[in-house]
Amino acid sequence: MAEAGGHLWISQANSDWWAAARLFDPDEPRSFCQTIAKCQQTVEKSIKAIAAALQDRLIVSIPIGYKHDVADLASALRRLAKPRDPTDIQYHINILLTEYVLNEIKALDAMAPRRPSGGCLHARNTEYPFERIAGDWIAPSFAGVFALSEIYRFQQLAKRVYPGARAIVSALRR
Repeated sequence: MAEAGGHLWISQANSDWWAAARLFDPDEPRSFCQTIAKCQQTVEKSIKAIAAALQDRLIVSIPIGYKHDVADLASALRRLAKPRDPTDIQYHINILLTEYVLNEIKALDAMAPRRPSGGCLHARNTEYPFERIAGDWIAPSFAGVFALSEIYRFQQLAKRVYPGARAIVSALRR
């Protein structure tokens, strides 16, 4: 079965980016978890858009899947080749997915909710209640859970990844 095309993924990334920009209110801590979640969705779908666009062109076949964390997928895209020719699409993928960006994607991936391993606490995330210490639950929307610096950090990541992915997907569609 064929997967959704890169243009569909990048279109959804655009919608998430649009929502993230409108949700954020620096004076309203309840907006912080929502903003980070939408930045995470923007980055996730942008990376998946690149993988899908490469599949659309039959350049590579990388399973996209349903996982929210995409650091491994981004790393795989970067490892495909190391061209030096600026006309090669892989050159642009490598320029976009630097080691710094990959590390930032890993940090953002950690904000997505996931089921804890047996015996582990529910970790801080952007969507579900979690435990600071065993039995001490908190909601992501509470004041003080996320700092403004984290919002700005992940907004900058989405602001870098989304347009870069959009340009790559657009180039692959030509």
